[in-house]
Amino acid sequence: MLWKMLEALLDHLVGMGIQAELANRGRAIGVKGQSIDLVHLAASAVGPGGHPLEWRAVFIVCIDHPGVWSAQILDAHTRDVKSRRFWGHVVGIEWVGGELADVLNGDRWLNQVLMEQGQTMVEIGYKGDDVEIVSPPFASKSQITPMAHAFPAYNRIAKHVRLVAAQL
Repeated sequence: MLWKMLEALLDHLVGMGIQAELANRGRAIGVKGQSIDLVHLAASAVGPGGHPLEWRAVFIVCIDHPGVWSAQILDAHTRDVKSRRFWGHVVGIEWVGGELADVLNGDRWLNQVLMEQGQTMVEIGYKGDDVEIVSPPFASKSQITPMAHAFPAYNRIAKHVRLVAAQL
């Protein structure tokens, strides 16, 4: 199942003109010429027998100079902005977190594209020398298409990650 999902994602990325190839012995996609270095799929919900029910795409950004305070500065996640406090419909997203969240909130194009593509549950976390940008969950191979079409937005997030990390 993982192989077919990864292969479908690779096909979409290559079809969009992105230089990508299988990496890590076929367990991830290496990306060239972009701010994102690597993409892999992770099971976010597991059912009976250990079979994945949902997947999340994890976009990896390798940063050169991790700092002691990197996690506080580079961790961020989205929160829905609703038309009414409790039961309103989602009218936008807001980034919550450190300095990176402030930068992402200022990028109107990014937030508009994420809304249009239905990518409103994004998480960013600092992990060792890498930053992981995690997509909302999806349940099937057919749902890879919207996430793949949002690749330019995820790449823009990665660019912001690199700019903020360079200032550390």
